[in-house]
Parts: sequence; C-alpha cells; structure tokens
Amino acid sequence: MLRTSAARGLLAVALPAGRPASITVLFRSPIATGLVVLLLGLVPRLYHLGVQSLWGDEAYSMGVVSGNLDRLWTGALPPDHVPGYFIMLWGVTRLFGNSELVLRLPSALAGAAAVVGVWAIGRALKRETAAILAAVLMALSPLAVFWSQQVKPEALAVTIAVWSSFLLLAAWRRGGTRWWVAYSLLNVVGLYVFYFHFFVLAAHSVVILAWHARRREWAAALRWLALQCLVCATLAPWLVLALTRGLFGEVARSHAQMPLSLGQYALESAYGLLAGQPYGGPLGAAVLVLMATLIAVALLRLRRNALTFELSVLGAWLVVPLAALYVLQLIVPTYETRYLLMVIPAFCLVLGISLEELLKSRTLLRLAAVVSTCFVVVFWLRMDIQFYETPLYAHGFREAATYFVNHREDNGIILGLRGEYEMYAYDYYLHEPGHYSTTSLPTVVGT
Repeated sequence: MLRTSAARGLLAVALPAGRPASITVLFRSPIATGLVVLLLGLVPRLYHLGVQSLWGDEAYSMGVVSGNLDRLWTGALPPDHVPGYFIMLWGVTRLFGNSELVLRLPSALAGAAAVVGVWAIGRALKRETAAILAAVLMALSPLAVFWSQQVKPEALAVTIAVWSSFLLLAAWRRGGTRWWVAYSLLNVVGLYVFYFHFFVLAAHSVVILAWHARRREWAAALRWLALQCLVCATLAPWLVLALTRGLFGEVARSHAQMPLSLGQYALESAYGLLAGQPYGGPLGAAVLVLMATLIAVALLRLRRNALTFELSVLGAWLVVPLAALYVLQLIVPTYETRYLLMVIPAFCLVLGISLEELLKSRTLLRLAAVVSTCFVVVFWLRMDIQFYETPLYAHGFREAATYFVNHREDNGIILGLRGEYEMYAYDYYLHEPGHYSTTSLPTVVGT
C-alpha cells in the first residue's frame, strides 16, 4: 500500500492533474524549441545518408537530370512524373556535384523541414505538448525517414503538403491576401512536384466547402472553388504533354498489379503508416492496436464542440487522401506504400493530440499515455535502425561496378542490363574514361 501511494505521488509530481506539463517549458523561446525540433528531424535523416549505393529509382532520377534541363520536356522524364523536383535536383547537381550524399541531401533537408512544419501546425492549434509529441513521431516515422534518404520527390512533396496546410490555417485565422497568395503559390509548386498533391487540395476543399455550406456562405464557397480551379489549371500544360506521351499507359505498365479489396487496403495502409512497409510482425500488430486504441479513447474524450476548423482540417487531411487513393487503385492499380507519405504528418498530429488528451486524464490514463509513447518511439527507432542496416532496396550497383572495373580484363566478364534504370546506374558509377560509356554497355548476359 505504501509503495502504491509513493508511486502515485511520484507520478502526480511528474504529471500534474488537470493539464499536461508543457514540454516546451524546457526552452524559453519558440525559436529555441524550433531549432531543437529541426535538429531532431535532421539527425535520423542525415545519418548514413551517403553510405548505401543508389538503387534503381534513384539512378533513374540521376539519369533524368544528367543532361540539359530541356530534356525534361523532350522525353527524359516519364509522363507519370512531374518536373518540379527534377528541376531542383538539376540545379543542385550543377552547383554541388552528384555524389550520393549531395543527391540525397535535398530530400533529407525537406524531411527535416516537414518535422518543423508539423510542430508549427501543433503550435497553431494552441497545443504545445501535442506539437512536440507529433514532431517527435514525425522525426522517427520509418516511412518518413526512409523516403527522406532517397533521390526521389516524395520527401519534398510531404514538406509542401505540411506547409500548405500550415498556410491554410494561418490564412483562415488571420485573413489577408498575402496568406492566401502564399498558400496558392505553394500549392502550384506542390502540383509540379507530385501528382498526389491533388489529394491534399481535395482534403482542404472538403473542409472549406463544408464550413461555408454549414453557414450558407455560398459566395465564399464559390470563391474558394474558383481559387482551387485556378491553382489546378496551372498544371494543364504539363498534363497535356503527359497525356500525349501516354500517361495512363505508363501508369498501368509501371504498376501491374491487381486492385486491393477494402480489407486488404486497410491492412496494408495501417501497416504502412506504422512501419513504412506492409508488415511489422507481432510487435507491429501490437503497436497498431495500441495506436488505434489511443486515438479512439482520445476522440471519445473530445467534446463535440471541440471539433474546430483546425481539427477538421487534420481529420480531412488524414481521411480524404486515403479514401481517394483507394478509389484510384480500383480504377488504375497504382497502390504503393510510399503514397501514404502524404498523410503521415496528419497521422502524427492526430496521434500527438490523442496523447495530449490522455495526459490530461486520470493518473492511470496518463501513465498509459507515457508508456505508450515510449513503446511507439522505441518500435519506430527499431524500424529506422533496420532500414539503415538492411536497405529496403539494395541493388548493389556500386559494388557491381567496382567488381566490373577490377575484372573487366578477365575473359567472359560482362554486364547485363534489365532496364533503363540500370543503364543510368552504371553510367553513374562507371564514369572513368576508357572504362565505360553508355553506348558501349553490353545488353546481354553471359559468362
């Protein structure tokens, strides 16, 4: 009995009843907190960044930007991609070279910026503790960390989605033309970085239109629709070009799979959000159930009148892209786990808010929230370490190229290609004069 009382007293000191101790009490200014959050996002993304060999898609990205910039419009870039990220990558390689570290650095920096953006959205919601918790979760999310270390546009797309949502909340709360202009311009950039930014715009539109319709503000709703149509229309030149090159045929060819049933889609998406891949083992299943329970309990605690415009944006940001992706993969089988990246920030924010709500609860629920947070963080750290040690895509192009250079004089040693991305990979690694050229690379396999 004495031990129980002592434990309760210690917990009460650590977590006062009625409200959670704001984590930001450790810092005296939001700037200091923001810098710590930025560092928290940078460390897991910069670690091991240039160690692994480029894999197929990364080599393809390098190949796309290896020539003049106008190649993006003349066929080098497949129609199922948009050129924004590759224009940026082209400029980076011209300024800083094309080592693996340099190629991946923009994605790592973008991923860290997304972590800061998640924290900024949490602060905009007046939830300091949830902001820190969500930023920690975003910093360690296996799916977010993995794609922040790739020469691919996904990390930049997530960052734009985060800051677009932040600007929407700022424009809605503060008003003023400059906020809406900044929001619209960033969305134009987002559409030119990743097609699925359309889903983020759809989530924003659902909330805005529902909010205006509830108040019968039809003129405001029409103005919003006109603004969104104008933003989407800016992508028309590229869409016309992509369609003439067979956009839908390219998508169908590169995603040859059967549509997922609703149950399969829900399970794959849940594990994807959890572990960055469609599996996680028994421990992953336990964490998944734990997260769902935390969110459900927190939602039950939220009063109906607590559903503000800001929380509605988070909910739509989480639900609308997932629903749209499910419908899309029924029409054109395009599902890949990486597409869940667009909702990872909303997922982390919802989970952070859920944990904050539990920290306001009775002693037992506060203890459950602390233990659950530690459990999720440790599990995600374990998944991150697994990605560092065993890359999900380990094609070994650098090792194969080194072996080829060292043994190219031996009889019967040749390289064989299985696709254009391998040509780009070996073109990247076998660049010494007299050793290799793209045009002379053998296209058969033999010994």
